[in-house]
Amino acid sequence: MVVDPSNPDRVWTTHSGYRAGSPLPHVHAGTDGGRHWRDLSGNLPAAPVNDLVVARAGILTS
Repeated sequence: MVVDPSNPDRVWTTHSGYRAGSPLPHVHAGTDGGRHWRDLSGNLPAAPVNDLVVARAGILTS
């Protein structure tokens, strides 16, 4: 889980599907401290996403 250092209500989390038998990664975002989540996975490649970093200007990178 990653919290935006300039806005603690902006949060992101990653989930690999490998334990559930799926190769698809998942990235979710919340703008209310994690009370509600939005799926950002879109067309990510079938590879795990293990780390996220909030770069300058609030841009999310992996």
